[in-house]
Amino acid sequence: ANTAWAFAKIFYLDAPLLASISSAALNRISQFSAQEVANISWAVATFGVRDCPLMAALCCAAVAPISQLSPQNLANTAWSLAKGRVADATLVESLARAATDKICEFDQQGCGNLAWAFATLSVNNVPLLEAMS
Repeated sequence: ANTAWAFAKIFYLDAPLLASISSAALNRISQFSAQEVANISWAVATFGVRDCPLMAALCCAAVAPISQLSPQNLANTAWSLAKGRVADATLVESLARAATDKICEFDQQGCGNLAWAFATLSVNNVPLLEAMS
């Protein structure tokens, strides 16, 4: 996850490396922390790669530990889903609940990213929208 994040941070796209990262991530995803799931989701979305098996696995892996994510990682995960056009209903609902619970901890950038992500995914989560307003 950290390797994917680092290469995405410098916008270095190497197809064989990404294929290796994807394969390794799929094999270890059950061992990933919430932070690692958020980082690799962000990296995949930043590269614009639509690796369906990896994104599907990340969506499943992200639901359980979602409450452990910081506001920034909640916003980044939502952004990753929107950027990749991945509308996983279970994860989106979990993100909305966790973000609503932590809305006072979000900065303006995080709120903006969260709002953009939910709008891009055409999700109208009333409790989250009311908490943000």
